[in-house]
Amino acid sequence: MTAATARRLLQENIAAMPLEKLQRHKIRLLDAWRESTGELYGFAQAVRDGFMVYATSESSTGYAPKDIWLTHNLKCAYEAAHQREQQLLRSLKKQINIKIIK
Repeated sequence: MTAATARRLLQENIAAMPLEKLQRHKIRLLDAWRESTGELYGFAQAVRDGFMVYATSESSTGYAPKDIWLTHNLKCAYEAAHQREQQLLRSLKKQINIKIIK
């Protein structure tokens, strides 16, 4: 996944998604977040996908996030999707209980 694809994921309206689509979207957000931190496929792949840059200076070398706000926003969107999923599951559980009681 590229950084541009991750940015497009952030543009989707989580509040309007049905449960199944929300669950798929949540997993894509998690994968994007993990890739943006270099956790999923490593730092070299994160550089190729536009999430990180390799920085060198007189005193240090290493990887740095290319867009720290993208990583932050992916994490926040994942958490919002998780909360929305829990809300939908609670609502579904209530509907099932009502049907069983009737």
